[in-house]
Amino acid sequence: MATTNLIEEIVVDSSFVTWARYYNYSKKLKIEYRNGSKYEYMGIPDWKWRDLYNAESKGKFINRKVKPYYEFKKVIY
Repeated sequence: MATTNLIEEIVVDSSFVTWARYYNYSKKLKIEYRNGSKYEYMGIPDWKWRDLYNAESKGKFINRKVKPYYEFKKVIY
């Protein structure tokens, strides 16, 4: 059975985050911040993406619930 890599993206009305993109198959979360930097967070479970999606403040959620707990790297394009 083939697994589909569903990609979900949200454009955010935030002073901290421009957009966030989630890759369900690889469990990666890519975020572009307002300063133009982009980061990829690894090992993000689906429920964490849903929590981010529903969070009132995306920036606070990322700083408190993602950055301290998941491996990440800066993405250079």
